Amino acid sequence: MLSVKNLNNFPVILPHLSVLTVHGEGRGGGEKVAEKIIEVYSESGKNLDLIKASDLSRAVTWFKTYQKSDKLQSKDVKILCTSGPRDLPMILLCIFYRIPFAVYLQVPYIKSISWKDPVHALTIFFFLLISTLFATSRLTNSSQTSRSFWLNSEVVIPVNNKEISNTKLLKNKCPVKECLIITTACRYFPERGKGSRDLHAMIQLLVECKKHNEKGGGKIFVRHYGSVHIDVKRKFDDFHDVITFCGYKSDWMKSENGPFIFLSNYEGFGLSAFEASQEGKIVFVNKAFPSELYELNSNINVIDTTVKNFKYLEKVNEVCNNYN
Repeated sequence: MLSVKNLNNFPVILPHLSVLTVHGEGRGGGEKVAEKIIEVYSESGKNLDLIKASDLSRAVTWFKTYQKSDKLQSKDVKILCTSGPRDLPMILLCIFYRIPFAVYLQVPYIKSISWKDPVHALTIFFFLLISTLFATSRLTNSSQTSRSFWLNSEVVIPVNNKEISNTKLLKNKCPVKECLIITTACRYFPERGKGSRDLHAMIQLLVECKKHNEKGGGKIFVRHYGSVHIDVKRKFDDFHDVITFCGYKSDWMKSENGPFIFLSNYEGFGLSAFEASQEGKIVFVNKAFPSELYELNSNINVIDTTVKNFKYLEKVNEVCNNYN
């Protein structure tokens, strides 16, 4: 098992933290991580103030109140920014009011830059530059994400001690020769810059499933959980008989018992994949996911989607048969 710092180490790394900035407008991994950070500090006897990255009026009020206090001379970090580029206004306020802040980067933003979208690229670049130069502490959720900073940063994976030590590692039965359901989960929506979702690899998987089903015998289907934008959904029109879009469901992991597969062009950590492995699922991730994830649990299997003519179902069947 990989020995790295995790969320339980936050109160030691940032002992004087007072404020946590959050996106606060979604249901993704960032929101879950923020909840875990709050819980960790609460268990250590300290309650954090939450400020949405978009709630600048509340942020200014907090800054002015803090500025009047005698604590202003402290060089200890008071604010942790976790919302990525959305935190730019908050970071600029920290610089203006001279209040020490830390940044917890959860996406390898440097990989998202594409000059096909220059506005997005320049925004990301400016955010990373300001964060690198002015943050008192730079924290990331994997060594892969750390490469977005130009100065040293510290890896803190977005799980806690309990999650690491209580891994179930159950061997679910996968009826490969009957009707196999492959599960995936993520948000499919139009992305700016280089998209994080590997749609090409997912479509290749669906092509294999379709060809397999046309031969007769056992069937293989894919179920997707998470919101899907209509423009992205159109890309899967040729595979409506293979893939089912189930929408967002909080208990999506407990509803399925087959293999879980997660395909990305880049990934900060891969919290959904980790959570699926904690439920004892057979999990597949591609090499876009960091080693901090797949070295945690032995039921997380790595596939290389960069290999030409890679056979997805062949790999899935091979691993599942080893578990049966």
